[in-house]
Amino acid sequence: ILIGGLSLYPDVRSILLVRYNTDGGLDASFGTAGIVSTPREVAPVDAPVRLSLQTDGKPIVATTLDTGDFTDFGVLRYDMTGNLDSTFGDDGIVITDLGTSDDVASGLAIDESGKIVVAGSYSGPLGADFAVARYSVTTCGDTTGDGRVSATDALVTLDASLGLTACDLCVCDMDDSADVTATDALIVLQSAVGLDVAAECGAC
Repeated sequence: ILIGGLSLYPDVRSILLVRYNTDGGLDASFGTAGIVSTPREVAPVDAPVRLSLQTDGKPIVATTLDTGDFTDFGVLRYDMTGNLDSTFGDDGIVITDLGTSDDVASGLAIDESGKIVVAGSYSGPLGADFAVARYSVTTCGDTTGDGRVSATDALVTLDASLGLTACDLCVCDMDDSADVTATDALIVLQSAVGLDVAAECGAC
């Protein structure tokens, strides 16, 4: 059981996630004793915090973030232990500026293809209007689409570098060189075994 909300204590706005076991006890394997607090300037103070789960179980949060002069759509993805997923956006967070003034996120869904859909409103030249944004969830190096990078993905990338199979540059071009090479396969393998490597697949 996973719930999401907003914490205003102590004088710092934070996105709050709490995960429970089926017996009602806090899940100690998630965050700190079942609780994750992510300090972000959510605005206004009563802004909704929408929560959904990907098919691989990763929590997705959509809310409205204060980015300085205005507010924008904010989407956050966490891994299964409650840490922000560094393979998504900028260290787990994507901020989308849609209009010339305040943008407000009020709805969240995962579509049939697994992509993240956020609905809300934006302020354009003619005033406030309805807005929908859709986000890719492709993980750099995840050739199988199971939400993680494994040795199998390294083999698929190696095959792609040899011309034996096709692989989208958004997934297999780990060094953003506009080509899939054996170097990319090595980076995937290093990532699969937990080494801290730089993966910068081309933007799609």
